[in-house]
Amino acid sequence: MSDSASSGSGFKSAQRMPRVAVIGAGIAGCSAARVMKDAGADVEVFEMGFGPGGRMASRKTREVPGLSINHGAPFFSVNDAVFQEFLQPYISEGVVAPWTGKRLSVDFS
Repeated sequence: MSDSASSGSGFKSAQRMPRVAVIGAGIAGCSAARVMKDAGADVEVFEMGFGPGGRMASRKTREVPGLSINHGAPFFSVNDAVFQEFLQPYISEGVVAPWTGKRLSVDFS
């Protein structure tokens, strides 16, 4: 069998896993990057903002030191064991943490 023979995985046995560019470091981009990296791909994430998070990110203000503003969804719920398991590496790395802020609900009816 030659080095270029197929290994059955869709990749040639002599080849490395593919190099993948993920555009956007929001929750979808980070999730896709993690899954592909865990599968052995060489992954690079590109983000145009100041950091990861997308609609889950917080931004610090220059005007009021120490004030952070959530400009998207400030939290999400974890109601599924598979999702909890998926998040564990992010929790361990300090990327995701339990929400400790206050929630406010306003009824305009």
